Amino acid sequence: MKKINMKPTSPGKKTKPAVCFNNGAPIKSTTSGGFTIIELLITLALSSMVLSAVAATFILQARFFEKQANIVEIHENTRAGMQMMTSELMMAGYDPTGISGAALVSAGERSATFTADLNGDGDLSDSREKVVYALDEKDLQVTRNNQPVAENITALLFTYHGSDGGSLSQPVNPDEVKRIGIRMDAEYAGISRTVEAQVALRNLL
Repeated sequence: MKKINMKPTSPGKKTKPAVCFNNGAPIKSTTSGGFTIIELLITLALSSMVLSAVAATFILQARFFEKQANIVEIHENTRAGMQMMTSELMMAGYDPTGISGAALVSAGERSATFTADLNGDGDLSDSREKVVYALDEKDLQVTRNNQPVAENITALLFTYHGSDGGSLSQPVNPDEVKRIGIRMDAEYAGISRTVEAQVALRNLL
């Protein structure tokens, strides 16, 4: 390190600042580069806006997919329940031997009972040969022999028609019924759906 020579100055004469040398090279003062508080705040604000936009988009997409899943569920639920009812009601009164007495047993507004000699043995004591479809208003279910077959059902209505096609008024005589109309209303997660069907009792025509 070289010594720095400081010469005295006369009074009133301006002096230049001394320059320090390190091995003959001048020592330069430097300032560290960085972010100011304002820049950090602006960056944080912009980041928050971007994250909020991404979160909002994600929430919207999640709600959309959830709604689509609910729509599919309620459609499948009502379709499966209605298909089961109509296919079994078509077999009402099936009596290949003519001695079992299979028939439409009762015809209520919210329930229907029927029998069918499915195995053709001349009686109705076998499993599945007596069927009752009804609305469980407490649990909002359509039941088959007290077992649920469709859920989230708010209404189930049976209508009955005679041989001339006209509607039969309650109380309905089951022997006069030749066709049954079914209406089923469902509601799930704010989504409503109504399905209807007509079933001709081909074994009782």
